[in-house]
Amino acid sequence: MPHRPHRPANKQVRPTSLKTPTDRNNKRVLPSPAKPFTPSPFTPVYYPKWIYVAILAFCFALYGNTMSNQFALDDTMVLTQNEFVKQGVSGIPKIFRYDTFIGRYGEQVTNLPGGRYRPLSVALLAVEYECFVNADVKQIIRDRLDEKVMQYSVPRKYIVPDMRARIVDSTQTDVVIVSKPTPKQNEDDAPLYMKTALPYASHFVNMLLYALTACFLFALLWRLFPVRDKSGWKLLFNVPVIATLFYIAHPVHVEAVANIKGRDEIMTFLGALMALYYAIRWLDVRKLRFLVISFVCFLAGIFSKENAITFWAIIPLTIYFFTPYKMKDNLIACLPAFFAGLVFLAVRGSVITWSPMPETELMNNPFLGMRPFEQWGSIIYVLGRYLWLLLFPHPLTTDYYPYHIPKVTASGLDPNPAINAIGIGHVAVWGSLLVYVALLGFILWGMAPRRRNVYAYAVIWYIVPLSIVSNVFVMIGTSMNERFVSISCVGFCIAAAYFLAHHLPKYITNVRIYRLLVGGFLAVTISLYSIQSISRNKVWFDDFTLSTTDAKLSPRSAKANYDAARVYNIKYQTAPTDSAREAITRQIYYYSKRAIEIHPVYENALLLYSWANSTLGAMYPDSAAQYPTGASVRALLKLLERNPQTPFAFDPLALLMQRIPDPVQRIKIWEDVLQRAPERYEPHYWLASIYGKELSRDPKTGAFNVEQMQKAIPYFEEAVKLKPDLVNGLIDLGAMYGNTGNPVKAVEAFRRAVEISPSDTLAWANLWRTYNVLGDANKATEAYQRYQELRVKKVKR
Repeated sequence: MPHRPHRPANKQVRPTSLKTPTDRNNKRVLPSPAKPFTPSPFTPVYYPKWIYVAILAFCFALYGNTMSNQFALDDTMVLTQNEFVKQGVSGIPKIFRYDTFIGRYGEQVTNLPGGRYRPLSVALLAVEYECFVNADVKQIIRDRLDEKVMQYSVPRKYIVPDMRARIVDSTQTDVVIVSKPTPKQNEDDAPLYMKTALPYASHFVNMLLYALTACFLFALLWRLFPVRDKSGWKLLFNVPVIATLFYIAHPVHVEAVANIKGRDEIMTFLGALMALYYAIRWLDVRKLRFLVISFVCFLAGIFSKENAITFWAIIPLTIYFFTPYKMKDNLIACLPAFFAGLVFLAVRGSVITWSPMPETELMNNPFLGMRPFEQWGSIIYVLGRYLWLLLFPHPLTTDYYPYHIPKVTASGLDPNPAINAIGIGHVAVWGSLLVYVALLGFILWGMAPRRRNVYAYAVIWYIVPLSIVSNVFVMIGTSMNERFVSISCVGFCIAAAYFLAHHLPKYITNVRIYRLLVGGFLAVTISLYSIQSISRNKVWFDDFTLSTTDAKLSPRSAKANYDAARVYNIKYQTAPTDSAREAITRQIYYYSKRAIEIHPVYENALLLYSWANSTLGAMYPDSAAQYPTGASVRALLKLLERNPQTPFAFDPLALLMQRIPDPVQRIKIWEDVLQRAPERYEPHYWLASIYGKELSRDPKTGAFNVEQMQKAIPYFEEAVKLKPDLVNGLIDLGAMYGNTGNPVKAVEAFRRAVEISPSDTLAWANLWRTYNVLGDANKATEAYQRYQELRVKKVKR
């Protein structure tokens, strides 16, 4: 046990200050040296059990209004659009087997830095789905997820490499049976879930887990900080009570509690906190079961979210600061958390890769395109924002994406005037750097065995959990988030509580005045925190309320503006009147335009902007200058330049082409598209259609223009190579062959068309006419009879 060194009685102690205090006889009185914080052995300290009831009541009073909330923000990833969760308990093995986002995005999962593996919190949602979703809704969701397989015949010679994996039967000579699965309909089932008890149950579980976390935090602090007076209301003026009250009421936890997906933050802290608590319990009473409990709790915490790994530092440092036991015993107490972490790392390494490809999307890499000094300047600036957020948590927003947080540049300006920027020499950057350097130095000073300063421990608790989400050591895909300081907030609460309970009485010696001042300060601060938390909970009511509110709080964020456009686009589908749809379209136009001003190659925002601009242009034909078709086309071209393989740009582009009467101008646009996406079917097909259909006849005489048809043939041929199973391309190609004097190739194209789609009347009619041209009367008659049979069937239908 650490102790103060013996001081010889005959050795004078020099005053520590020039101003020496005096007693009543005007004699010098030497000030006693400051006592270092010394850990003490465990002694059973009992406290009234009603405290836990009060903690539960306070938590439910703050977050009770979340019970009426629906789904918002990232709930789509872990619940409403997660295929594995929708399978209930049977989907849990897949939840543990794959990256957390696979259940939402499938094989198209975004390559976020380091991947995401948080199976336990998602598995708990699968259990809730199994328990609280009724059978009718489950059946609807099961039908959507069922993979319905269609089978059709394809001539063997037309099998291409990407079709080989779908071959079902290849025993026939000329024809191969191929399966073509329909895509899984992994829809957003939020409207269905609102008819069940699931959202209410999930929000209640979040509240309950948060309340349990507060209870264990109080129990831990009661063990670490001796309570001087626990009688009646005097209990309030102790570190465990003050720190727990601050923690519960602090608004930075709203995102973790009000958002169902935020459960991973609560569970990881709860598991790590329990592991720390039971490690100290083992040191105090030496019962093996506490080591086992510590191992299980840490395993649960780290399988909920990777952030629990930071307790590899917090657990041993807490033991070092607050227990007097031998080094050997301290190491044994740390082993459960250490081995549980190793188990997680081994499992995680077998599930997802540790070395993802570099992220090229700004929304997943806020430092994209920055020079090193700009990146580090931005990181340091954000660290300062975290400190301010703990001190003054207002206003709160979910969106700290680029560029709600200013970009740090050399000059304080950016070539894009829509981007928020500050200079590398800004006082906020250098002030943040100096504060954190001072905090790190203070930690080193306060960790000395003779000091073990409580404030140094509080700073450790603040910095260590923050380190893993600070982008200093690991790039996490975003610059800042309120939930990232949910665990670090404990350090702030401990420091504030220790000052109020231990240091302030040294300056305010009158007990009554001290209690009035501290009691009043706590009442005002906790009331303000509580009001902020309760009011912020209402913003999380649903995705529309949250996104439209935060777009106003984060107007310089590309993602906040896009999210507002996105939720308005969803609202458009159910708008009751034309005037309502017009008003919603204007909102989509405003927010999507704002998003691409900040982030010019924002793919989803470009799609929404193109649609809104073209829709408003159709509503107001006289406003061509305000909503030009060319702006929508340019947005889609920019999207294709960014992502040539996106499947979402081509259909809107084809619709926009109908508004451009000049075929020459449309040819230029499709040629531009072809340069960006040469492996896509659409530009080849539409170029061929313009040459072979629109320009194939002389507008004056009506005669065929063979030259234009010959220009169309290479495009049709390439389109057919890219999608050999599409009948329209084959029929058009056959028509071009026939009209340019090549009936043999025309027959080949039409035969392929009827083999793929035996009920296509147009293909049989063209085949009949082409056989007549070739003089093959028998095959022409056969084709004509088949054509007539299909026509009769259609008439009967």
